[in-house]
Amino acid sequence: MASNKLTDIKIKNLKIKEKNYEISDGNSLSILIKKNGSKIWRFRYLRPNTKKANQLSLGEYPLISLAEAREKRDEFKKLLLNGTDPANYKYEEEEQIQKEEKRKFINIFWDWVEDQKLNLDKGEITEGTFRRNKNIIVNHVLIHHDLVNKSVNELIPADFKEYLQPLINQNKTDLVARICQVVGRVFNYAKNLGFVEYNKFENLRFATHRSKNMPTLPPAQLPQILKTINDYPATKQTKLLAYFQLLTLVRPGEAATAKWMDIDLKKSIWTIPANSMKMRREHVVPLSKQAIKILQKMKDITPPDFEYVFINRKYLNDKSKHTSKETVNTMLKRAGFKNKLVAHGFRSIASTILNESLKFHQELIEISLAHVDKNIVRATYNNAQYLEKRFELMGWWGDYVENVSNVSVL
Repeated sequence: MASNKLTDIKIKNLKIKEKNYEISDGNSLSILIKKNGSKIWRFRYLRPNTKKANQLSLGEYPLISLAEAREKRDEFKKLLLNGTDPANYKYEEEEQIQKEEKRKFINIFWDWVEDQKLNLDKGEITEGTFRRNKNIIVNHVLIHHDLVNKSVNELIPADFKEYLQPLINQNKTDLVARICQVVGRVFNYAKNLGFVEYNKFENLRFATHRSKNMPTLPPAQLPQILKTINDYPATKQTKLLAYFQLLTLVRPGEAATAKWMDIDLKKSIWTIPANSMKMRREHVVPLSKQAIKILQKMKDITPPDFEYVFINRKYLNDKSKHTSKETVNTMLKRAGFKNKLVAHGFRSIASTILNESLKFHQELIEISLAHVDKNIVRATYNNAQYLEKRFELMGWWGDYVENVSNVSVL
């Protein structure tokens, strides 16, 4: 038969018959038309060592195009000229693909997790350590698919720094250090398996910086901060405003301008309009039981029909005025936190505690803080699935604040 006589039109027009049949394209390539309608490329040849006839499947049309089938046929012809059996080459090629798959960071990590389970069973590590080390990578590294699907041979510390930069910018010193430590252990495991010659990540460290514009304090001092707020002789509204901001993770201005019309107490939802948000994007805040309790307390101490939750009590004759955005900052300064903590610093404290809890994905925490990446569309940002998870996050955070505060405000 003439070489290369098949065309895409001819192949598409090949009819199904009662039995399988084959049409040649010439030069050892043919297509098998099966009675079920599938069309399979075939390559026929004589095995170099035995001279016995053999055939290989090159895949199904149209997934493998006519041009691709001919290209594969020509590749196999070259192998035969060099005395290589394409069947063996194909096996070696598949074996190489499997090896490359095993070298991916994500697969080595899960193998390392299984190895750690053995250490757990032997009593060499605790359940807490095992869970903490696994979750820190799952929550902060595996979410970066481009990174973890690379071979460990290709990865360098700069790759991880690129993806951990948001945490570095937020000065999550302890969290970043622990991620680096566990990544180093995974690469040490890869080294012991022979996947890498040496561990480039053994002493992995990334410097973090502390913002000078928004003073904050270490999360460990939160109980003392809350005690100081409770003991300070400020108005009840000011203290409730501070707690409300802390519990909802919003910015000082967003808390101070909260409107009753935007709050659904039955559904425990506060919808902040775009024009009230720094990022100019509507932000939905799931309200914890502690936040709801504060709102109920504010209803009890606020005259009816006021537009804002936290009113300006100097102008009780004007129901459209809210408290100053600097109210909590002023209280913190007078309570002894000048140049140490500002109201915005509550968000940094909360972010660190939530990240270090290892209970929530970093993306979920960032969304809860209204740190919206321009690539996250609104449908993802406020959809039902994320909202359910954010209710869980806010509930956990509300319980945490209540447990460490041990004060009468809540």
